[in-house]
Amino acid sequence: MKLQSLKPQDFHEHLQQPQILIDVRQPEEWQQQRIEGATLIPLATIPKHINQICQTHDQPLYIYCQHGVRSHQACLLLLSLGFEKVFQLEGGLSQWVSAGFPCQSGI
Repeated sequence: MKLQSLKPQDFHEHLQQPQILIDVRQPEEWQQQRIEGATLIPLATIPKHINQICQTHDQPLYIYCQHGVRSHQACLLLLSLGFEKVFQLEGGLSQWVSAGFPCQSGI
């Protein structure tokens, strides 16, 4: 399967059902602002931690970062690890916020 990018509206629609949502930014970024329900797994730690939250390779994974660069890298990595359904938020959290979707902050 190939990497699929979703515009904020489409990403939001997919998240209306329970999904595995992964923020690949750094902890300090995550504390400032994040999408509700996201799990923090910084890009460099994905190979070490992904199997703790995703039990099978056919579960859909929704990935985002701040602008889309790290999430793109994360998605390519996940595909190379055998995950089959990998979606990234096009434009990252900055586009999510610009589109008017809500965020959480704090720990």
